[in-house]
Amino acid sequence: MKKLFLYSSLIFFQSTIVFSQIRWDSLPGKLQSPDAVLVMYADSNYLYVAGNSYLVGGIHAKGIERWNGVKWDSMGAGINGLDTLNFYPQNTWAITTYQNKLYVGGEFTSLGAVNANSIGTWNGSAWDSLAVQPFKNSYSLSGFIAMNVINNKIYVGGGFDSIAGLQCYGIAQWDGSNWSSLNFPTLANFEEVSAICEYNGSIYTGGIFYGNVPGDTNSNILRCNGTGWQSVGGGIKGGLVDIWSMIVYNGELYVAGEFSKSDGNAGNNIQRWNGTSWNDVGGGTNFTVRHLIIFNSKLYAMGTFATAGGIPVSDIAEWDGTKWCSLGSTFDNAIETACIYKDSLYIGGGFWTIDRDSISYLAKWTGGDYTDSCGNDATGINKLQVDNEEITAYPNPSAGIFTLTCHSKQGEESLPVIKVFNVLGQQVLTETLHSLQHDNTIDISNQPNGIYLYRVMNEDGTLIGEGKVVVQK
Repeated sequence: MKKLFLYSSLIFFQSTIVFSQIRWDSLPGKLQSPDAVLVMYADSNYLYVAGNSYLVGGIHAKGIERWNGVKWDSMGAGINGLDTLNFYPQNTWAITTYQNKLYVGGEFTSLGAVNANSIGTWNGSAWDSLAVQPFKNSYSLSGFIAMNVINNKIYVGGGFDSIAGLQCYGIAQWDGSNWSSLNFPTLANFEEVSAICEYNGSIYTGGIFYGNVPGDTNSNILRCNGTGWQSVGGGIKGGLVDIWSMIVYNGELYVAGEFSKSDGNAGNNIQRWNGTSWNDVGGGTNFTVRHLIIFNSKLYAMGTFATAGGIPVSDIAEWDGTKWCSLGSTFDNAIETACIYKDSLYIGGGFWTIDRDSISYLAKWTGGDYTDSCGNDATGINKLQVDNEEITAYPNPSAGIFTLTCHSKQGEESLPVIKVFNVLGQQVLTETLHSLQHDNTIDISNQPNGIYLYRVMNEDGTLIGEGKVVVQK
């Protein structure tokens, strides 16, 4: 069953950084939900939003609703419409369009007033089940988690072991009339297929599955070239791996989720496959990546992480192919999903505030190409230019003791000062540096975990440079 890791308050981002600007907008008509937006999808007319919602814009909408850019609309009786005993619906995990219908997949047993076991369709005005209704397996409640239309067929992934009497583990194909098995291998440990993507003519599947032998190369990702399933660079290793999202960007397959470089992988929670080998993505993130999306030729990763490539971020970061950048905003909870609707980026998740502004569960990016701070060409180090010199703060994150280095060619007559501020704008440290020609050790270990802004200034108060550090004990 696909897991939710929403958190009530991540200590790194309890308060906003007062130096950033709000670049997110809420949508008219507040979404009411006890949990989170789990999946979004957009076509030319509507933005579809699904999760545990029950009210939006004053309209009752059980688990799914649509937005036309002006107003909200419910979709019949919604998710689990036949279940009148439970106010909140079961989870919806996947939405896509196929043959002029909207397909919805999840853990539900009905859509509107129609019995629909884990998958069904919406024709614009009414719900319907499929002509050949699928069946989940007996040991998993995950239903359908992933859907992707490839070569005019819809591929579905989940925790099932059969559909309509047809044995098929984790992944199946639907052509509008019939189900087909892709003969996914029967592995000793199988939980679910949760991501499906086409790359270089092969179907890639990611999820939670592995054999029972050391060094298993089938671990958590496999590809099908039309004749059989093959290992992908030795698999993605680790005891607690979960693959959440896959996407093709700049000619490479990006795979994201929850995994560690220390287990023998190429990256932390995100890595890329070039068809031959795995490669790191600028140092990756410090925690789970839930979703990947391309917007304005940049790759955006989102989830529950506090750093990307070593720079402080808040659950979302931009990757341009060489470096990570922060968007300069602070979320109080996880970002689960995103989509592009009418050339704008929309995100959804479990957040209640952005930069301390009340924006709950759903937001639209209005910041254009703005980024707050960036790493240095995939090195994962946050560097600032100072009179054509580089100031570097490392390690970042740290336990509160970090080194500020510049190796500047400036003269010794200048004794710069560093000032450190917490997220409320309160100054927590002022210290005269030895010089900018030598390393300087800065100690704010007496401060609580969180993000801190440092400013380096000349004796006359002229700003030399500034940056952010994360205290994580």
